Amino acid sequence: MLDSSKTTATSEAYTYVKSIADGNTITLDDQTGVADNDYLFLAHYNGTDSPTVSNRDKEIMGLKGLIDDGTNVTDFQGLSRSTYIFWKSYVNSAASNRSLTEEIMFNTMLEASKKGDPKIILTSFDLYAAYGRMLAADRRYTDTMTLNGGFTGVNYNGLALVKDFDCPYTEMNFIDPSSLSIEEMTPVSFIDEDGAILSRSATTPSYQATLRYYVNLANSAPNKSSVARQLVA
Repeated sequence: MLDSSKTTATSEAYTYVKSIADGNTITLDDQTGVADNDYLFLAHYNGTDSPTVSNRDKEIMGLKGLIDDGTNVTDFQGLSRSTYIFWKSYVNSAASNRSLTEEIMFNTMLEASKKGDPKIILTSFDLYAAYGRMLAADRRYTDTMTLNGGFTGVNYNGLALVKDFDCPYTEMNFIDPSSLSIEEMTPVSFIDEDGAILSRSATTPSYQATLRYYVNLANSAPNKSSVARQLVA
């Protein structure tokens, strides 16, 4: 589903993905009602012949909302970021994309360090490579850091700079992990309140099961982390 608004139904247009060219490009089956700068949501069936329900406001909160100053998420976890200044993260941003520099990284890290204790820098493959090129002259003095889960990062002022395929390619997040948590209301499980996981379909010769997972990512102190945006390699 595509819509001009990320919060309310204004110009909803449902369609299918015709093809996926690469990690950043998709082709839609029907472009009717779709406009530039529309937001893209996953959609699914609701007992009809075509998708009618989207995942708007149903997705797990990501870093663009967890570490933000109100640009992406105005009210976070029920609190207004414009009212409670401690609920804002420091955002090093610009009107247009700019090249990654040591000054941007240091200033962004410093702002997070004023309130928290950042341990990890999460960024895209492109910006990870850009930082590596910045170290070319001093490469023999750098080393890698092995983290829990098998991740490997480059050392930056004692912080692990880690590349993540899912990280926005123009952003670099300086994270204090002590303030982030997974709040799980129901673990991954099949609905079986009636004593049975499988239920016979009323219209087809098949059985159905419903898998649920009620969870979200939370941030108890957004001002302990920071982010640099509008960066290019």
